[in-house]
Amino acid sequence: MNPETTPHRSYHHHRENQRERILEAARKLFLRDGIERVTIAQVAAAARISRVTLYQYYPDKTEIAWAVFQDVIEELHAAFVPPAGSQTETGFQKVERFMTSGIAGLTAFPEHFRFVSLFNYMYAQVGSPMRMRRIIEQAFLPGGYGILAEWIREGMADGSIRPGLDPGLTAASIANLMAAVTSRFALLESNVAEEYGYPEQDLIRQIITMALDGLRAG
Repeated sequence: MNPETTPHRSYHHHRENQRERILEAARKLFLRDGIERVTIAQVAAAARISRVTLYQYYPDKTEIAWAVFQDVIEELHAAFVPPAGSQTETGFQKVERFMTSGIAGLTAFPEHFRFVSLFNYMYAQVGSPMRMRRIIEQAFLPGGYGILAEWIREGMADGSIRPGLDPGLTAASIANLMAAVTSRFALLESNVAEEYGYPEQDLIRQIITMALDGLRAG
């Protein structure tokens, strides 16, 4: 072991532990109280560090929220990477696999999607669309939103998706549909079922089925 590298590794490990402690504390507070109501002082206290120490990692609450969001997206991707399809899979089947795999995460990780819905409220105010796109493309959708468009092109070419669609526009619409469904059901939980009189999972399945039927050829 090189004695000169040991202190460096130890320091790096310490900083990573501190970072994880800050983000875990912030995530719990954000989920409990909403991002806009949480203060830097509360995050520091929950993480058992001083505000001075916290500022060495993150300059403000917005940056903490972005960091939590990136962690949440990476965790969802790790848990729900769509299974690899076969060599003969159609473009429609690829899109269907992506959508059903994404919805499966809502049942298993409702708090992750609830945080995303809370984060979207902050995102609407602070903006930074390119930053959002970069996180989604790097952490959750390898190949970027463009891969959805490519699957739609494949589906129109192989006859599984109806012709005449704008692949880019359709891909963006699918991404927004998935975001809207998961955020609404994660945030409102059983309220949706009580309001409409149908089980949440039935409503979600019907929404996805209708979207897929709109893509399917014939």
